[in-house]
Amino acid sequence: YYSYKEEVALEYAKVVGKFPCPVTESHRVALAQHFSAREEEAIVLICACTAYTGRLTDTMGLPIEFAALRNAETYLQPDVRGTSERMTRWHPGKHLHPLDSDKLAQERERLLEVNARNPARNSSILGRAFVNALQDEKLKRDVPNLKIRTRSYLRRRLGFAPYYICRIKNVFARRSIAYAVVEGLGKQDNYELPRRLKYMMCFRLACLSQNDILKAHFAYLAYREGACLMLLSLAEQGNFESVKEFTKKEVVALRLAEAASPMPGNIDEALARRVVGLFKASAVVDMATVVSVYSLLQVLTATYPPTRYETEIGDFVAMAHDHVESTIDFHDPKEEWPAWDSISSASRTNLLSIGAQEGKGNGVRNKPKFLFRMRGAPRS
Repeated sequence: YYSYKEEVALEYAKVVGKFPCPVTESHRVALAQHFSAREEEAIVLICACTAYTGRLTDTMGLPIEFAALRNAETYLQPDVRGTSERMTRWHPGKHLHPLDSDKLAQERERLLEVNARNPARNSSILGRAFVNALQDEKLKRDVPNLKIRTRSYLRRRLGFAPYYICRIKNVFARRSIAYAVVEGLGKQDNYELPRRLKYMMCFRLACLSQNDILKAHFAYLAYREGACLMLLSLAEQGNFESVKEFTKKEVVALRLAEAASPMPGNIDEALARRVVGLFKASAVVDMATVVSVYSLLQVLTATYPPTRYETEIGDFVAMAHDHVESTIDFHDPKEEWPAWDSISSASRTNLLSIGAQEGKGNGVRNKPKFLFRMRGAPRS
């Protein structure tokens, strides 16, 4: 059904969607061998956006739109009668309440009439909201376009410039993700969910997902907001209820992050009641957003790991290693990770060189796919 090139992309998407995320160097090399650098980045960004929206809809239990449900029933629930193979059929699960069955039938009929008159209106409410938020340039007016200025902006707001954001070449995506990290996690507009608690939630998620990079990043950010190393050590162990250092709201928020970490999440009714009983609706949405932004960052860090900690993060980790109150298991700041970017680039360059040599041997003139032609110049 799929070409080998498509299978490589689908295999990466399958692996990067797991929790913890087991992306390896071989996945990066496989992408480099079949896709250009721009195409590879597009695949990674698509998976990152899907991780964000998937985690948000799952954590909030958002109801599925009826138009999307009708399409899913058509294409994701095929008629398998008469076949010996056991196929997993799609089911809306918690995103469709049984009491909505009558409303569903009425809405289906209405949608059939609406779509017949104007097919363009058949779109997802969540999709429209997500696109509108990303394209709102007024919200991102403080985020610069140039990469070097983005780095300065991140250092000014976060205290360091995350490598996995700065390496993104697509300007629109880089600015959107920088805004999500700085404002989505760092904006203090809800007294029920302070910055420190948001960073602590992400730190706990990083511990569960075994992500050394995000673990150090969010420990650093939480420390900047007043979380002591002993508190971070307790959060790493998941020891919340038995100590007085955590308030009741902090315990529930951290438990929500734990329950929402797998996909699908396992938020039970008891935890949901505790969350709703302690937090207002706006704070609940903010907590779901925190978990969703973390899922996006996990895709980026699992695919684009740095060779070592950023300077500020390395200094913080070295300080934590020597501190008597800290038992946090950080990666050695002096040790370097494999340079996946260099390895992938070398693999892609070697393939291009082999292709060029084969083309010359066959008498074929190999032209690069992307040629920038001067305006007014004749076409070759």
